[in-house]
Amino acid sequence: MVEYENIIEKYLQGRIEKDEAQRLGNWLNQDSKHQEFFEEYKNKWSPYSYQDEEIDRMLNIVRKKVFDKNRFIHSWSKIAAYAAVLTISFILGYQFHIDKPAETTVDYTSVITANGEKSKVILPDSSVVYLNSGSRLDYATDFTRERHVNLQGEAFFDVTTNKEKKFTVQTTNYKVEVLGTQFNVASYTGELSKTTLIEGRINVLYKDSLLSMTPGDQAILSDNKIEVVKVNADEASAWHKNHFVFNSVSFFELIKRLERWYDVRIDIEGDGLNNSTYSGRFKNHETIWQVLDVLAVSEGISYQRLDNRYLMIKKNE
Repeated sequence: MVEYENIIEKYLQGRIEKDEAQRLGNWLNQDSKHQEFFEEYKNKWSPYSYQDEEIDRMLNIVRKKVFDKNRFIHSWSKIAAYAAVLTISFILGYQFHIDKPAETTVDYTSVITANGEKSKVILPDSSVVYLNSGSRLDYATDFTRERHVNLQGEAFFDVTTNKEKKFTVQTTNYKVEVLGTQFNVASYTGELSKTTLIEGRINVLYKDSLLSMTPGDQAILSDNKIEVVKVNADEASAWHKNHFVFNSVSFFELIKRLERWYDVRIDIEGDGLNNSTYSGRFKNHETIWQVLDVLAVSEGISYQRLDNRYLMIKKNE
């Protein structure tokens, strides 16, 4: 029990490792009380509860509440709701079926990462995909027919070369074609869609346009127009190596990324940051509080914790 309490604490601090997340996911699915314990502790957790005695006090309260033998058991509907939320957060993938008009049934695999999580996916052709927070990847389990995936969110692709069979990525807005290369695709709803080529060659197909890209190119879709600009490609994909790199991004984009990476909600008070941009670098093991402390010093902002995972920031006058 203590082992999983420590892992939960690391999860809430944003320091959990992939193997720990997998062990925690398995533990949560073993017993509904494990799921309830996780939810209770998460709701009571504070970023300032780093002293051992404070953590122990909180754990004792939650243990007594959840594991009291005389306590009435939750209804199955509530247990199912917990399970649904936690499965999305921790299970790396699941399979579903889509019936075709013909007699064949195609197996699909979906990989979903919740906010605060990332996943590494090895596709049937040995291509590797790193899936960023708040993203979803769908692909046919049998890659012998076609190498095609659907992406919502952001992913870094390291595609195995196969000159006889193209690899395609379909986003909400456009398609990417490739034979074998490394590239990053960011396609979150309500944000600029960006595809960055690290090495090799890819084509981006948008409506009637076909853009051939070379390393260092970034295709940006904005206001129904797509253009290619030169960027530092390594910086655009640094997140999959647990580095957060920002190069003159708006504060809106910065906040959206932090919300996904740390599974928090951040509101901006006033309009003092509307025209501000930010450049900087963070490492994944730093907590949201450490990041905000850096921004407070470098950008002249202040922040306030309004709830467990709800923050307000503003520009200092």
